[in-house]
Amino acid sequence: QRHLDDRRPEEAEAECRRAVALDSTHSRAHLGLSLALVAKGDLKGGVREGERAAALAPGDAAVQMHFGRACQAAGQFDIAAEAYRAAARLDTTLEGAWRNLGAALIDAGRPTEAVAPLQRALSLKHDAVDTHANLALAYMNQGDYASTARAYAQAVALRPDDARLHLRFGYACALSGLPGSR
Repeated sequence: QRHLDDRRPEEAEAECRRAVALDSTHSRAHLGLSLALVAKGDLKGGVREGERAAALAPGDAAVQMHFGRACQAAGQFDIAAEAYRAAARLDTTLEGAWRNLGAALIDAGRPTEAVAPLQRALSLKHDAVDTHANLALAYMNQGDYASTARAYAQAVALRPDDARLHLRFGYACALSGLPGSR
């Protein structure tokens, strides 16, 4: 992990490959290798190692969540959603699993299904700007512009200096017919 934190994925990959060679049943070694490969841009290899980690540790929410991240980075949104769903089942208080599940469902073209997990994430961490923005996107993709505007209003209130959020909020207000000036 230290090598990834220092933005040295090649060194992280080498260390994790050594760990896998020493113990091929160590889920965290496969997980580390997955993260290193994704950081290097080897998405196919990252998904492969993430899948191994997830199979070795089906009861570990963090491993399932990181497998989902590898899949989402590789554009495998349905598989990512299932991994996040598994993580959320294993730890119902894991806000990131619910948030990422919602994002993966949006990416998979299933915005209606994304609303409930995003709302669950907000019930666990109500001040998560990115979750409010993802909820707005889910509503936008359904054509529910009034709910889109309300979700962006929450995001803007939490991060008032973010020009992109103001732009999206204004656009949603224009589409919904709601007043949006702040």
